[in-house]
Amino acid sequence: MKVSNVATKKKTSIDKKSILISVLGLSIIIGYVLINPKEGMNLFVDVRNTINAKLGVLFLWTGFLSVILCGYLIFSKFGKVKLGAEKPEFSKFTWCAMMFCGAMGASLQFWSVIEWSYYYADAPLGIESYTSKAAEAGLGYALFHWGLTPWAFYAVGTVSMAYLYYVKKRPGLRCSNVLLGVFGEKHTNGLLGKIVDISFIFTVVIGLACTFGTGVYMVSDGWAQILNIQNTIVLTIIIVSIISLVFITSSYLGLDKGLSKIADVNTYYAILFVVVLFIIGPTTFILNNTTNSIGFMVNNFVEMSLWTDPIDQKGFPEAWTMFYWGFWLGTAPFFWIFATKISRGRTIKELVSWMLLAGITGTLLYFGVISNYAISYQLDGTYNMVESVATLGADNAISTFLTMVPGGLFILISWTIVASLFLATSMDSGAFALASNTQRNLKLGESPAKGLRLFWCIVLTGLPIGFIMSGAPIEAFKASANISGTPILLVYLFAIISLFKWFKEDYGKKSAHEIEVEFREPNVLIDVGVRNVQEEVAAAREEDKI
Repeated sequence: MKVSNVATKKKTSIDKKSILISVLGLSIIIGYVLINPKEGMNLFVDVRNTINAKLGVLFLWTGFLSVILCGYLIFSKFGKVKLGAEKPEFSKFTWCAMMFCGAMGASLQFWSVIEWSYYYADAPLGIESYTSKAAEAGLGYALFHWGLTPWAFYAVGTVSMAYLYYVKKRPGLRCSNVLLGVFGEKHTNGLLGKIVDISFIFTVVIGLACTFGTGVYMVSDGWAQILNIQNTIVLTIIIVSIISLVFITSSYLGLDKGLSKIADVNTYYAILFVVVLFIIGPTTFILNNTTNSIGFMVNNFVEMSLWTDPIDQKGFPEAWTMFYWGFWLGTAPFFWIFATKISRGRTIKELVSWMLLAGITGTLLYFGVISNYAISYQLDGTYNMVESVATLGADNAISTFLTMVPGGLFILISWTIVASLFLATSMDSGAFALASNTQRNLKLGESPAKGLRLFWCIVLTGLPIGFIMSGAPIEAFKASANISGTPILLVYLFAIISLFKWFKEDYGKKSAHEIEVEFREPNVLIDVGVRNVQEEVAAAREEDKI
């Protein structure tokens, strides 16, 4: 099925209907939670549990399939396809930093401290809780939930959108565009596409609200301990306002002068922070248990990916793996758009391999160092993280733990700064994606309007404040984010089908060598389906001879 480029003749415009419907719907959700916080949370949790019970297995298989597809995209002939004729816009370091910081956010910091403790107290795979094996499995499972599969969701979806944008030269970065290969122009530009784009706005805003809410609570508790004051809603809202000011300013400045600079600083600072903890911490234990946990994850990867616990039915897959896959899918579309925008000039192989490398390396560094530091304190009796999370709450348990390491106050201050930068980069990239999705026919090299980006920055600030003012617990954030991933699951599967239809249509009959040669031509703008590149090059050479 050919993808028309007729839309290039249209002027860019704002999709006001999608914005209006989405903002109205989100306002109703916020209003309901503000008026009925407990009922709202219970509703979110009930819906989340129902979704995981009915569709959880589909989430698991989709995650497993995504990992396999990444290997195929890297090693098949299609990996040689270049996404745009131009040279890459950003250096590899800045490119990887923007992807990692934009995708992971402060949630990475939050869960790197405590996630292992849940698995230690309620061990998976039939392992006995509170044992040495449970401690080993704790980090292995955390690496699994934050490593290869989440980044595979991001990578495969990005390839589909980037291929359409750069190779098929379809203007616009709307989420619904990835359906073109299956449903064609009529339905994609009609009611179906509108529903998908509105769903995209809901999922991204709610998913980022979850990330923002999780991180802000943690940062707020950190500053309360640093300043020796009470952690109140007022303090939390002040912190939200400060972080919002940072990412609103960054969004106004644009990718080159704003987000790319913050991402670089964020990445350098985060690496330095982890290196310091590695040096002052139980270095040998960190190295040994990280290595052991990687082995545990690799050895059990297939079982972990497809484990449903059908006999004992203790609820672990539903509470964790299925939740995480729903969360990653819920936030994935904004990343597809953002990563597409910053990946011009990369081959598909380069895009997938470096995206996976950046994501997995960052996860290993953070979880390997910080989780193992906390595990060592748990095992030697210095600090009981399991008990502290249960009695003090996750945020206070994290802050208390950080104050106990050597140079505790300095470490806690650095921690809150890094978390704030992570939050700013995530929200900025989210606002960029939302603006791109709601501005029609965005052309190659064109960024969405500043006013539209700022509008979405304000929306992304408002929803977390609404949840915070309602006093909704973190479980409400988690449940709402998990729910938001369900409609995107179908969009993602259609995006995969579209991608492989385009592959077959454009390069099915060409060898790997022919594809590689085609993209070596420095002055050829690829426009597959409209003209035959090789014939034009040959004709030009004949004219030169004459």
